[in-house]
Amino acid sequence: MNKLIILLLFLAACTRTIPVENGPPIETYFCERDNCTALLSNLIINANDPKCALYDVSLPELVHALKNIRYITEDGKPPLMHDKFCVLNKTVVWTGSWNPTRGKKANNAVIIHSTFLAQNYLEEYAELPGGKQRVRNPKIIYNNKTIENYFCPEDDCKKHIVEQLQTAKHSITFLLADLTDKDVLKQLERTDISVQGIIDKAQKKAIAKLPEAKTGSIHDKVFIIDGETVITGSYNPTNNGDKYNDENVLILHDTDVASKFLEEYNYLIS
Repeated sequence: MNKLIILLLFLAACTRTIPVENGPPIETYFCERDNCTALLSNLIINANDPKCALYDVSLPELVHALKNIRYITEDGKPPLMHDKFCVLNKTVVWTGSWNPTRGKKANNAVIIHSTFLAQNYLEEYAELPGGKQRVRNPKIIYNNKTIENYFCPEDDCKKHIVEQLQTAKHSITFLLADLTDKDVLKQLERTDISVQGIIDKAQKKAIAKLPEAKTGSIHDKVFIIDGETVITGSYNPTNNGDKYNDENVLILHDTDVASKFLEEYNYLIS
């Protein structure tokens, strides 16, 4: 009988319904070419009970917006709380690579009006730092397109990213602040598809491994696959990013979003 119950629970988990939701198109921003400081400040000020987990905050405008709000930030003790997200009105998620600090490095942010996605982030917020609970809704159908959402280390972020890179049939474009993971690097060394990208100029070892990559001053953690899918969030493809730090990842199967990120790539190399 116990074996039967276990089997039924397993089958139920395997056939879990993917939530379906409609809302405004996903918004994409590229900081500070777009004024992310003002955007996030206004969202926080006008939100009911915003919940934010931000690795670092030093910009006066954001400090002011958060002055009467409890928020989570990194305390300097490893493993790092490396997230950069806010949940607004329990229905809207802001996330990406951008820390509200001084600096000129290229970054990105997305805004998604999804109650199911917000629920994921609120549950992650509640267990920071060092949460262990797996994500409630790893996949969501939003405006007839799939969003995948994972938190590291509990959701095996690297595994999902490598699997997505392996699906590339034509191209991978990357914007990376850091890269030391060998499995991710292997996918970027493929010769059967077009691979192009930018690595932050400080990452000498990664640059040596990918001599065709361009260099720049970037803080993004982005992959664009076949012009159809974007991987973004706080996760750097490193051992710490995968196994230790609190991180979040979005995989957006949305050609409109991918087009905007490719435009950003072209802007950065122009």
